[in-house]
Amino acid sequence: MPRNTIDIGSNEIYKHYVDNLDSVEKEVGYAIPQRIINAAVFDLNKKLVENMILKNRFIAMPYNLGSLGIMKNKPLVKMKENGRLNLAIDFYETNKLWEENPEAKESKRYMYHRNLHSGGYVASFRWIKKKARVKNIFGYKFVPVKQAKRDLAKAMKDPLIKVDFFER
Repeated sequence: MPRNTIDIGSNEIYKHYVDNLDSVEKEVGYAIPQRIINAAVFDLNKKLVENMILKNRFIAMPYNLGSLGIMKNKPLVKMKENGRLNLAIDFYETNKLWEENPEAKESKRYMYHRNLHSGGYVASFRWIKKKARVKNIFGYKFVPVKQAKRDLAKAMKDPLIKVDFFER
């Protein structure tokens, strides 16, 4: 599958912002330093992710692009052709098993993540595109930053935080 190599980051957005300021705006002081804009965007994104995780909120995106939210699903356990299950392998537990039992290592027995802390459910960020009114939107995908995924996992594993998400 070909990947789109065009990436628009904060440098390009700031350059566009500065280029579109007129002379009066530049004189009055609308030319805000890039570090201040980046810090504001960082704080805003952190609050949005926090609301999505702790309050199960869906974030409506502008320009009819759909919404972002967290959904959960319970994976159907199936056996693959190679004899393994379609669940994620818990390498820490697998290596521990193999150290204790060399026979398990020879027969390539694996330990799997079963998500017992969440009742077997797996939660993930989703871009709901159903109500989006944009052509060819299905060629794009949403990939959250690593910190957002870690915050979601931490909230799901913490027994003091009660989170429940809509089922997919």
